[in-house]
Amino acid sequence: MPETQHIDTDVLVIGGGLGGCWAAIKAKTLVPRVTLVDKAGISRSGASAWAYYFLAPAPEKELLVWRKELVKKTEYLTDQDWVNVLFEEYGARLAEMESWGVPFERDDRGQLIVKKGRGHENTGFVSSDGKARMEALRNRARDSGVRLVERVMITDLLTSDGRLPTSGSVVGATGFHTRTGQPVVIRSKAVVLATGPIRQESNLTGDGIAIGFRAGAEAMSMEFCTHPTCVLTDGKHFLGNLNILFQSLGVKILNSRGERFMVRYDPILAERSSWTIMALALARERIEGRYPAVLDMSGVKAEDVAYYARLHPGKMRALEDVGIDVLKDRLMVMAQVGVNSSSGDGGLRIDTSGRTSIPGLYGAGTACKNQIDGMDNVGGTNLAFCSISGYRAGENAARYSIETGGVPLDERQVHDLQEATFGPLKARSGLLPSALQPVVNQAVNPAMVSLIKRADRLKKTVAELENLETATLPEIRCRDYHELAVAHELKNFSLVSKLAFRSALERQESRHSHYRQDYPFKDEVNWLKWVLVRRESDGRMRVRTEPVPFERYPEQPGERRVIPSPVVFERPTGEFQEYFQP
Repeated sequence: MPETQHIDTDVLVIGGGLGGCWAAIKAKTLVPRVTLVDKAGISRSGASAWAYYFLAPAPEKELLVWRKELVKKTEYLTDQDWVNVLFEEYGARLAEMESWGVPFERDDRGQLIVKKGRGHENTGFVSSDGKARMEALRNRARDSGVRLVERVMITDLLTSDGRLPTSGSVVGATGFHTRTGQPVVIRSKAVVLATGPIRQESNLTGDGIAIGFRAGAEAMSMEFCTHPTCVLTDGKHFLGNLNILFQSLGVKILNSRGERFMVRYDPILAERSSWTIMALALARERIEGRYPAVLDMSGVKAEDVAYYARLHPGKMRALEDVGIDVLKDRLMVMAQVGVNSSSGDGGLRIDTSGRTSIPGLYGAGTACKNQIDGMDNVGGTNLAFCSISGYRAGENAARYSIETGGVPLDERQVHDLQEATFGPLKARSGLLPSALQPVVNQAVNPAMVSLIKRADRLKKTVAELENLETATLPEIRCRDYHELAVAHELKNFSLVSKLAFRSALERQESRHSHYRQDYPFKDEVNWLKWVLVRRESDGRMRVRTEPVPFERYPEQPGERRVIPSPVVFERPTGEFQEYFQP
């Protein structure tokens, strides 16, 4: 095994997406040594490179209207302190990115092009090429003197008391190079976790949430991580997500009777509704025999399709490669289910300074609970949140590092964590990661647990994940460093999935991406509260709830009622499992 690489730094940022780059750039203005680590390539991995939509700047005269919309769309579960921060700062973050070369779309008069897509009534979004944006931020970080470390997977945090979970502070991290296998130990006065959301079909496997949770950081709103997406298909090929911009074009979705059914489930937004309501509506249409659902593009302008093609050339090429003309051919719309927090629906809890519940540990972006939106209800809030939370986490992590002295690493903890990290390479028996992946998928993907939940099914899934965690994953076997990285991703994804389903069992109501078949109603009387989970000193998972502090918030829910869900499933629907895209 190669000799261990040791790095000393003032601030360590883990994750090279939008939130991580912002954290590193801001921290470097305050301290001399900032290190940005990504398990793949900074600016090219994760979600940020293919995220195009940023919440449009709010006209000053409409600030209160926009704020009300954001709070209302989260069913009043948002942290309104963060909403205030959003409107104070995200315009400045957008302007800074433009000054660094990020190409936000503007018209012939130089005005930002504002469109309304998923979830927007009064609000809107502006667009920028995701890859170009991330290249500009990578260049800014590099030119600022941030140390960029790529192809290094961080597996655990290091703590002042040498324990996980800790009663002390975070003082660094340990991991390994995913190609050479070189062990890496980083000593840092402060750490920012910015590893992105959870998306099962990519390398976004909830690493930051799992790393933070094992160290004792509190996670929040994990029940909303079972978030469906809606995808396009010609019946043979997966052709990408029904994204915000596509929804803004004026598309209609028709069932097999030619009915525009989304107006029944969301009379205001219809096809611009959230993915969750759309996925549940698609399921109901299938169950009642009105499937398949197809896109009707007859009202879409050719110039709008051209605009879409300019921003999403890869997606348009995918359509063209299979001979699809979006203005003439009708594509099917399907629900894709599983554990997915595409917008930071749940994650580590942070305050408006980016602090987690552990001293020295900060969070940014969608590895954290998106305190502004987080349930994919108003398109563009995720990038706005990544920018402002990254800026704030980087600034406050740097200030913390200035105030605190360096803490020596606990060499016993370093040794034990490295032994555990490389253990699968020494195993002579056990499942390979490629064999274990379907086992994990089988536990978390079924629509009857990830989309349409019920207590008995949730308990069964939690038990399956606990068995994986205690009996199967410790026996995993790896033949090379790539498999070792996948094994740790499986470990993290399995843990985050357990947090999601255990939190879902706690919330006894239906609200957006959290639908309970046994509680098919939104309960504003008893459930205007947050679900929080943390790891106790004995290793057990503690779940608790905390009322939303409306006594100090400006936006109030009004009369509290119990409201039926817009989509209700009155009987078991397991025979329709084949409808869902795993």
